[in-house]
Amino acid sequence: MDVTVTLCTRETANHETNETTQSAGGDYACENNIHTLRFFLDGAHTAVVFDGSTVTVRRSDKDVFSELIFEPGKRRDGRYDTPYGSLPLAVYTEALDSVLTVFGHGKLHLVYRLYLADEEQSMRDMTITF
Repeated sequence: MDVTVTLCTRETANHETNETTQSAGGDYACENNIHTLRFFLDGAHTAVVFDGSTVTVRRSDKDVFSELIFEPGKRRDGRYDTPYGSLPLAVYTEALDSVLTVFGHGKLHLVYRLYLADEEQSMRDMTITF
């Protein structure tokens, strides 16, 4: 079903905090208790899949593919592939909260640490509503 997606992100790195809010049209589906949200933002296709315990976020455009898996209390390796090679990403999920319905309304909140080559890059707080 068609939805409007709002993505709010707060990123803290090097003692500086940046906040952004963006909106886009998207599509939401729930099948066998697996929730899938797809949208196009900043020239990239994004798919957010929530299976009840983990959230997988995949983004791709013509040159880049990334995949991050969020699971509360765990560090998970991710992918960031470019035409020039891959970068070793990982996330440690501090919190994952969700209210998702089969009626096309929902909210997903993630708090996580982003790592590049085992070095923490930033603390992020992301909320997706639709």
